[in-house]
Amino acid sequence: MCSQRFSRSSHGRPPGPGSRRARSTSSAVGGGKSIASISALACSGLRLGSRCGPRRSRHRSAIVAGSAAPRSPWTSRRRPWAAAIPSRRRPARPSRRRSTTGRGMGIAAPGVRAVRWASMRTCSTSSSAESQPARDGGARRLRVAAVQMRFLPTIDGNLAAIERLLAAAARRRADAVLFPECATTGYGYDFARLRPAEVRAALEAVGRLAARHGTNVLVGSPVFGRGGLYNGLVVFDRRGRATHCYAKCHLTEMDRSHFTPGNAVSLFEIDGIAATSVICHERRYPELVRLAVMAGARILFHPNAGMDPLAVSRKKRCGKDGIVARAFENAIYYVFANSVGPQGQGRWSAGDSKIVGPDEKVLALADNHGEAVIAADLDMSQATGVYARRGMEGPRFLAARWKQMVRAVTKQAARSLRGFDLPEARG
Repeated sequence: MCSQRFSRSSHGRPPGPGSRRARSTSSAVGGGKSIASISALACSGLRLGSRCGPRRSRHRSAIVAGSAAPRSPWTSRRRPWAAAIPSRRRPARPSRRRSTTGRGMGIAAPGVRAVRWASMRTCSTSSSAESQPARDGGARRLRVAAVQMRFLPTIDGNLAAIERLLAAAARRRADAVLFPECATTGYGYDFARLRPAEVRAALEAVGRLAARHGTNVLVGSPVFGRGGLYNGLVVFDRRGRATHCYAKCHLTEMDRSHFTPGNAVSLFEIDGIAATSVICHERRYPELVRLAVMAGARILFHPNAGMDPLAVSRKKRCGKDGIVARAFENAIYYVFANSVGPQGQGRWSAGDSKIVGPDEKVLALADNHGEAVIAADLDMSQATGVYARRGMEGPRFLAARWKQMVRAVTKQAARSLRGFDLPEARG
């Protein structure tokens, strides 16, 4: 065997080319050839081990073995979903051993367990079955709550309602609590007279509540930014820090009179689980959800503020709002939090907040006339995102485009807090 021709150092690696033993071994074998060239001839390409090659080759070997993945240039350590997208930079000496599972997909194969993905505990990327265990090998559960609230005309009144309803959700030991669209102000607020200091103070209050109860809070709120006023969703972690801000992209006619459209797809983490969001009217644009699920999201948070004539609102109470279909077609969980009751100007919100599973089952449902806090335990091993992942494979002529778009989504996710006036914003 090749290993018998060379004496090894005390660390188990072959002597370097400049060492005394290397020179004597080289001359004994003949011709003064280097160890690398002799090993190539003697072993017919057999690798001596990952330590023999350069560091880049060793890193590639670790990827094939399933221990780590190359770090994308736009990704920080706190955003693990981007490890699902392979880096464009190729190693200098790739390993001869390659994994064929998942080839041609923009998501890491099941054997390629990325370090940052391991902390997410999302589902396997294998498309061989529709239900796969979580990436960390065990079932991960997350208790989520959706708050259905009645808007009040003042910010202080709405903050008092948020405090009361969040306390109720915390008593049910919710890991994440979703509030409706524009929960800090109410959707009928006179946004023309809203000032940045008012919004910042309201969001600081929500952050303190999140830290007090030790839970993740997702609250709909107007947010000031470089382009003006946005219709946003702000995510606070268990320590009360703002970790993500999504600005509504597709605006309604009422939105356009006050808000600036956003320019990103939502992608963030809740306790290490990748999630996404849309706001109100955006349920009609499935590509916002699909791209995020392709990038790894397994929960969709949807804050809403119903502003319909009473007759239209009554029709919506039947629950035929597309939510179940969106959960099923992406194989994800769907959390929907709506306002309820009269909204002013003859408009009404139907309530009907709900939590839906990947199998189309409604796990929790609020009524249509009062405030409520609904909760459900989510078994994340059931949220596979399988149909979105399969969608990346065909038609084949679109496969490269899907991967390109997913890379763009993850790149923007790393900058989700930039440009917004938020308290203690941290990325």
